[in-house]
Amino acid sequence: MIFPDVLANIALRIRQSLNLDQILHTTVAEVRQWLNCDRVLIYRFNPDWSGLVMVESVNNEAWSIMGRVIADPCFEQNWLEPYRQGRVASTEDIYLNDLTPCYVEFLELYQVRANLVVPILLSIDQSEASSPAPHLWGLMIAHECDQPRKWQQTEIDFLQQLATHVAIAIQQSILFEQLQHTNQALEQSKANLEQRVSDRTAELEAANRQLQQLNQELIRSNHDLQQFAYIASHDLREPLRMVTSFTQLLAKRYSGQLDAEADKIIHFAVDGAERMEALIEGLLAYCRLGSQTETFKAIDCQAILDRALSNLQLAIEETKTQIIINPLPTVIGDAAQLIQLFQNLIANGIKYRGEASPIIEIGVKAQAQEWLFWVKDNGIGVDPKYSDRIFQIFQRLHTRHEYPGTGIGLAICHKIVEHHGGRIWVESKVEQGSTFYFTLRNVSV
Repeated sequence: MIFPDVLANIALRIRQSLNLDQILHTTVAEVRQWLNCDRVLIYRFNPDWSGLVMVESVNNEAWSIMGRVIADPCFEQNWLEPYRQGRVASTEDIYLNDLTPCYVEFLELYQVRANLVVPILLSIDQSEASSPAPHLWGLMIAHECDQPRKWQQTEIDFLQQLATHVAIAIQQSILFEQLQHTNQALEQSKANLEQRVSDRTAELEAANRQLQQLNQELIRSNHDLQQFAYIASHDLREPLRMVTSFTQLLAKRYSGQLDAEADKIIHFAVDGAERMEALIEGLLAYCRLGSQTETFKAIDCQAILDRALSNLQLAIEETKTQIIINPLPTVIGDAAQLIQLFQNLIANGIKYRGEASPIIEIGVKAQAQEWLFWVKDNGIGVDPKYSDRIFQIFQRLHTRHEYPGTGIGLAICHKIVEHHGGRIWVESKVEQGSTFYFTLRNVSV
């Protein structure tokens, strides 16, 4: 039999090509030739069950309905579900097959005397990929236009099998189109990503250039600061020491020999000179912290604390301060700066004492990669709302008459701890004392 050969040839072309239009045109031409009928067409449904004649092969151009949109008023009611189930419609003669009048009229409109109709069913509905039921995509139809025809079972089987292969071709085309769209989307996404990366790279390069510029400006500023420190050290401090010395000498020699107003003026001059000298020393210490590049090493905190207490020995004795020391560890840091850190915090507890004699506790607790130190006192305390302010340079919560100082000590502490990669903060209540906490790196880190 010749039909299997035709079927095999068409199936081979379908497997070898993704050109759906070419496949469909070749298919209807060969089917019409081998069935020897007047017209063969492939008809695709629209969502409203009207449809479009996509491809056609006709024996007589007068019978052509290529490109026509066809709407069968009886289709949805009579034929939709049977075709969905894979039913084949075979009509030998529209006037003898007991068809409904509306269907007969419909077929007459398109010069149909006999027809053979097989559904084209896709494995899934391409509009709803989650649908488990086959999708009725369209119909493959053979027509006799001017005479009846008795369709043979072999012809029916042939057209059914061919419709299956056509469905495969359609699904291949749909999948290929989807793949193309996906690839286009990926290419567009890639292009967009590359553009974003390019834009971001340009932004980062611009930011880096700006950062380099700012760094250069910072280097120049640090240099200027060092120059200022040098000038202050040599050109300001020495004349100020002379003023301080002479005003102290003036007070010592002539105190009580002049009137009360003169003694008062001399006292103001001595006090001002001394405060100015202390302020300059504090500023120099603060500036030096920003420019020092010492190599940190292992430091015994107990030895550091002993040095700090030795420097404060006179103040401790005069105020009868009690010092409580817990065992202290070895840390990574700069010895001189850490001495100053402990000294300033202890001195702060002594200075801002209450009516009772000062009690200052120094302790430490091990954490994951650092040591948590604390310096606790029983002094006047700090209102929590000023907890951050007290670490700012020149920030004072009391007048010089109440508590002497320059307002630099805690700022220096903050800078030292920051220089060591740690953190410093205070927990305090008014009239209940303060506890200063700071962290330093563990020697093993």
